[in-house]
Amino acid sequence: MLLIVPTSHHRVLFRCGDKDHLVRIANRYAIAGLACLGVAMVGALVFVSDVVFGTLLAGAVGALAAVACAWLWYGQPLLRRHALVRASAAAVARATSGRVGGRRLESSGSTVTRDPVSNRDALPCTACREGEPGYAAWSRPQ
Repeated sequence: MLLIVPTSHHRVLFRCGDKDHLVRIANRYAIAGLACLGVAMVGALVFVSDVVFGTLLAGAVGALAAVACAWLWYGQPLLRRHALVRASAAAVARATSGRVGGRRLESSGSTVTRDPVSNRDALPCTACREGEPGYAAWSRPQ
């Protein structure tokens, strides 16, 4: 149910000018929905493994599945987000000196910087809210 809630919110709030709220709440519902899905998948695997193989192997299968879900669905994206926030904070520090990625800052605020992970041009992380570390207000279009 949590995974389909954002669709309903989108339909009801369409063209109301509340995109920031809609995206933020949809993200929260999606994260909660994926957590519930992970618990259900691990539970199903443990149940089937218990019936087929026995309790000891079922526990091992459940633990492995739980670790895999946690790492693939949350661990890796959180590590990437952390790297982007660090890169964004560094870009903001460079922006205060007037240069980012070797290019002069434009008055429009749409300058790019180098992504430290992929080494490509990318906008700094804008997942942070204003006032949080890594917030790059200068990267948002005017």
